[in-house]
Amino acid sequence: MSIKFEEPVEAVVAVAALVIGADGVGSLEERNALFGKVKNLDVFKGVSEGDFRKLLNATTDRVFSELPMKDGAIEPKAIDERASAARAVVSAEQRSTVYQMAVQLAAADG
Repeated sequence: MSIKFEEPVEAVVAVAALVIGADGVGSLEERNALFGKVKNLDVFKGVSEGDFRKLLNATTDRVFSELPMKDGAIEPKAIDERASAARAVVSAEQRSTVYQMAVQLAAADG
């Protein structure tokens, strides 16, 4: 199943959701990184905390409900689709920021 993002904010949140969900458990450290660092990225300027939460919840639901899963994990092809869909709507500068965000989130809980 193919997926498409309309806005960069949606793509960035989807990448964050995938990174956080990669180990099957969202941690307090990841939550703190999400709201302490990710929410403050330029792409989210003007997005209230309430709207950020709504976007996070809706996008996370979409990420995990629309993509093929096997044994509770997203299949590698689905991750590639998500990355391609995100790449299609973010600028080159935003791509670098998204990569840095993903690294920070992945490292947040060790």
